[in-house]
Amino acid sequence: MPASFGYSMTGNTDIDQNGYPDLIVGVFGADKAVLFRSRPVIGVNATLDITPQIINPEEKNCQISSTNTFVSCFKVKYCLAAFGSGAPQTLNFRVDITLDRLKQKETTKRALFLHSRTSQYTKNTTVNNDRTLACEEQEVFLRDDREFRDKITPISVAMEY
Repeated sequence: MPASFGYSMTGNTDIDQNGYPDLIVGVFGADKAVLFRSRPVIGVNATLDITPQIINPEEKNCQISSTNTFVSCFKVKYCLAAFGSGAPQTLNFRVDITLDRLKQKETTKRALFLHSRTSQYTKNTTVNNDRTLACEEQEVFLRDDREFRDKITPISVAMEY
């Protein structure tokens, strides 16, 4: 680009009719201009709730179906809401939830999802573009306390989307 790129600029005009103002940047003395098109901006609100906050390992109120073993459990609930002017009516997200994220090895993880017996949960989900919450809840169980040493450090749960 020549040194005079950006000598003139104009905005606040929707050239491509997508509801967002575009920007035209001119190059002085070159009879050229560059169009920068704006795209829809999506706002996302996400929540992650764990209930109960304190887990009692003696309270075994869930059952692992494959072994009929009763275990301590808690619920992980995530919600997504999205909005964006000019964006499609439905928006697709991939949600990843990781249990006990600070523990590196799968064998040292203290909590697992009840349905899969893994520490990772992934789902493709569709959210309406109207700020309506789309929620899902998963049951998580605490491994037998004889299988791990760390009973003090909080079990961190991370969500990415």
